[in-house]
Amino acid sequence: MSASYSRLIFLSLSLFAIFQTHSAIAQTSTVSSVKAVVLYNIARYSNWEIYTQTFTACFLYEGKMSKAMAELSGNLIQSIPLKVEILKSIDDDITPCQLLYIPDTDRHNINYSGLADRGILTASDKPAFLEHGGAIAVYQNGEKVAFSINRAVMKIANVTPSSRLLYLADEVR
Repeated sequence: MSASYSRLIFLSLSLFAIFQTHSAIAQTSTVSSVKAVVLYNIARYSNWEIYTQTFTACFLYEGKMSKAMAELSGNLIQSIPLKVEILKSIDDDITPCQLLYIPDTDRHNINYSGLADRGILTASDKPAFLEHGGAIAVYQNGEKVAFSINRAVMKIANVTPSSRLLYLADEVR
């Protein structure tokens, strides 16, 4: 099977899953909603070492991304339901978080690699996020929403992205 044919099948199945799991996001189609679905699918198509009853995606501050991801609450990641938590400060308890989204408006000097050491995968739409030790960058690239992956940081957090995710990423480090 050719690589382009495999990619087409994966994209078709992903789009089907996206529209089937939550039609409201498909209807609103805001950039934040699309970014949330991309982030959900990155989590979904990665292998996590999870030993909890829920998969907790934490968001630093309430915003469009957290609201869009909250629409996906209850959907499964590795047979575990997604739960969304809002943190009011980086000093809040992040122990239950498997994923921590930091908005581009945040100006804290966060040690992203230290979070990966604790098994927390970081994601953001901040410019140069991967260069500063972040794991997943989700951003608008022209008319589309794209993502890049820092594979080394994901490995530190004990998360393995699927080969399909690596193929679809704009950039893999």
